[in-house]
Amino acid sequence: MTPAGPRIRNPYFLLTYGWQEVLDEAFVAVGASVELDALELIARLFLRHAARVIARGVDRGYRSDEDETRRPRGRILAAPTLSRALHLRGVVACEAQELTADVAHNRALRAWLGRLSRCTAITTNFRAEAFRLHARLDGVREEVDSRTIQLHRNVAHYGPIVRLGRLLDGCLLPTPDGSQWLFPDTAREDLMARVFEAFVREVLRSHGHPEAQKERGRFMNARAVEGDASLLPDLETDITLATRERHLVIETKFYREVLVAHRGGRRRLRSDHLFQLLAYLRNARPERPGVVAEGLLIYAKAAEPVFGEFVLDGHRVRVGTIDLDQDSTELVGSILALVDGPTTGDIPSPAVLRYP
Repeated sequence: MTPAGPRIRNPYFLLTYGWQEVLDEAFVAVGASVELDALELIARLFLRHAARVIARGVDRGYRSDEDETRRPRGRILAAPTLSRALHLRGVVACEAQELTADVAHNRALRAWLGRLSRCTAITTNFRAEAFRLHARLDGVREEVDSRTIQLHRNVAHYGPIVRLGRLLDGCLLPTPDGSQWLFPDTAREDLMARVFEAFVREVLRSHGHPEAQKERGRFMNARAVEGDASLLPDLETDITLATRERHLVIETKFYREVLVAHRGGRRRLRSDHLFQLLAYLRNARPERPGVVAEGLLIYAKAAEPVFGEFVLDGHRVRVGTIDLDQDSTELVGSILALVDGPTTGDIPSPAVLRYP
């Protein structure tokens, strides 16, 4: 039987930290006791923002179109006209600037609406609303290319749509024929993992840890014996708390099972998560000499709570679960209690693993 995974009392509350710009005032009435589906919450927010943008009037931009015509318009391109001998046929090459809604952020908006309109994991009402809004953008191509989406001041109101759309990009998968978009269980975990990470980081920033941020670094003392050293990946933590007194690296995880068993053996922590955290700790650069980097793995609680404290290669490493099925005050308090746990005193035995 497949484990149910972490139970979330109110996904909306997780979005109140780190995703404030995507929230809707109408959602304030959603109480902490209401249980919502994560994808439908994202879809509902996306559709609300999309409806507002379309009602306001979608942004338009200038697009350059080159054409060969007998009726010149815009700028005549002499070089192509002569090189192609177009003038001998009474034709010239022209370049005209056209004001159009077919710009990158509108193309992405229409593509995301199209995917939601064919997504079987959301309600019929949401699919119908997505289809209606999709039709309002007739004439706009469907294309998502994050590299071409640039949100300047005049189109800043597209920001929530783009952020929510990128969330959808990471969790919706097309069927082989492209007729539908699915939301597999693995994608659900990935979606909630991203929300959970941002939630923990912003809770810390808002409650006594303004230094909480992602940190990107490189492998120390790395050199290429053969090949290019630039092939080595960057090391990017989920959250780093770096002060003169402490250097704490935090990795957040959202899985159906915290502990796994291999070949019928005892259920244990996931080795790849520990190796990942240990790589960050070995290559950390604390602000003050003598400070030893510490690690913390925070899992969304699935079945049983798990807490452990170890020493790996001289680094203190703690593992803990956070129960997302509790009210907002208790949830924030449990995160702060786990992060601000004991950081001084004797180094614990590397064999400590406690189950309540």
